[in-house]
Amino acid sequence: MQEYTCLSTKVKSNSLLPFFNLTPHLDLNNPIFINNPKNIPLPTSSISPSIVDHTINNLKASLLWKYYFLDETEDTNPTTRYNPNFKLLPRPNVTPFPCRLLKHIDPELQLSFGALRRNINQTFSSYPPIKRKSNNPIKHLLAQHPDTFLTLADKNLGFVALPKSLYIEISLAHLHNEDTYLNQHSTIHEITTNSKQAFKDFIDANEQFLHPNELKFLRKQSDLPANLPAFKSMPKLHKTGPLKSRPIITAFNWYTRPIALVLNERLRQYTQDLPYTINSSKALLSRLPDYLLPNQTLVTIDVKAMYPSINRAELFSVINNLQDGNPLINHLLSFILNNSYCHFLDQTYLQIQGIPMGDNSSVDLANLFCNARIDPSIAQHHLISKYYRYIDDIFIIWNGSSQELHQALAAWNTLSSLTLELTQYSHISVDFLDVTLNLDPITHKIHSSIYFKPISKFNYLSPSSCHPPHVLRGWILAEINRHYELTSHPTTRDCNLQVFKEHLLTRGYTHSFLNSLLSKARALYINPPTAPNPNSKILHCILPYYPDIISLEIANHIKEFLKTTALEYFPGHRPLIAYSKLPNLASCISKLS
Repeated sequence: MQEYTCLSTKVKSNSLLPFFNLTPHLDLNNPIFINNPKNIPLPTSSISPSIVDHTINNLKASLLWKYYFLDETEDTNPTTRYNPNFKLLPRPNVTPFPCRLLKHIDPELQLSFGALRRNINQTFSSYPPIKRKSNNPIKHLLAQHPDTFLTLADKNLGFVALPKSLYIEISLAHLHNEDTYLNQHSTIHEITTNSKQAFKDFIDANEQFLHPNELKFLRKQSDLPANLPAFKSMPKLHKTGPLKSRPIITAFNWYTRPIALVLNERLRQYTQDLPYTINSSKALLSRLPDYLLPNQTLVTIDVKAMYPSINRAELFSVINNLQDGNPLINHLLSFILNNSYCHFLDQTYLQIQGIPMGDNSSVDLANLFCNARIDPSIAQHHLISKYYRYIDDIFIIWNGSSQELHQALAAWNTLSSLTLELTQYSHISVDFLDVTLNLDPITHKIHSSIYFKPISKFNYLSPSSCHPPHVLRGWILAEINRHYELTSHPTTRDCNLQVFKEHLLTRGYTHSFLNSLLSKARALYINPPTAPNPNSKILHCILPYYPDIISLEIANHIKEFLKTTALEYFPGHRPLIAYSKLPNLASCISKLS
């Protein structure tokens, strides 16, 4: 029901490349919209038998994985109880439940899926599907531009189209840096086999140091399918000068992932109360003074290429000071660093410097490194009244001159392997994370508001997108709530919300729909709801969402199945159906890349 139009936009100054706005729009000539203007679920279905089968496979895999791990939550002893944060459940639409593990599943539960499948197939057969011509706008677009590559831009700026040769060039600029990456000249199969054996050897060698729940978790992960991480680049459109990119290595199904989960849990006790680390712009605003003195200045600093720049010897020195005689954290970190492999094109690489981007423990490792090497020295400088850091972004209230700041910056760059760059120095306004901080020129009072990047195109999710209704409501409510939390002046907040509403109206939302959400968000801000019980047990079931009658009947069959059959095997759980979105632009690009 959607097509994507590639609209060339104005080239950013001092940037060599245009970027594209992939805007979804309705095909008004489609008879579905002519005969059904209110988008009511149709009596006929576009769901094919393969989609129905995929739905049942999703549900079956989800429940079988849940049942497989069910015994780990029965222990009520807090010293031996299984940590729920270690549950690395594979996504059922990516990793089906292996046949070799079916021996652990109750036979009656396995047979119950057959009856559910027959009921759904019977319902499906009563609604003949609409035959439609296959339309993949991404394939069509790339067919017209065979030398073009589509990928996600950095900083959540949408998608960028660039020549394949340029994408390869900016990616190899990272991988050919021999100080950071080493070409392995090995096949994916060889590296996977060696890493799997190293993973098993690690478990055996550290059994005496691992907690029982950690050991149980790691042993169950050793037989799960693994995929060597792929190296990807995210072009930095917001940066001036020659095009650069942010390296991304997704290690979701790799052996470093469960190790990183355990390491992250071990590091949690050391990172909860770091004095200079903040986890959001909201945390920053809560710590700022209401007013600045006339001689004070707002300053922001960026840590250049933070993760690859962390010196491993210095990092191990920091970690060794935390361990209290237990070498496990050191061993966990060593395994991650020694197995941070990736592949690009037909080559395999090992990261030999810094820490990997994307692992669960990377943020905590970076925070501990900075807390030990740079934070205290900078924060205690005699010309600094406030110092806070969000990973690689630093905020300072400075009491000196610009010349004194540059002198101090040069000294701070000698504290560690990290390089600090001054990004903003202002007596008026600075942008930090997702907020803009403005100083009143007369009273010097600090005012905050939402920050929007100059090249933001505000292509919000279209209401015609094939998402469940609660998704369309939920993200808008979350964005409105962000305005309430981060904007200090009510007039500014109301003006920004009106602009936000205008953007949504342009995207196709209605006044009545948006007004109801604005009223609801205002009520929730005045009377916040109570937080949900974190210990509640939920039985998640995942199925694709389609806006037609047959998908609603499939959901009803599954709800009945959960209430009558599934809850017999999962006592004390609350059933919840979670809709998975259909393949979108991002997933299409990921598959094609």
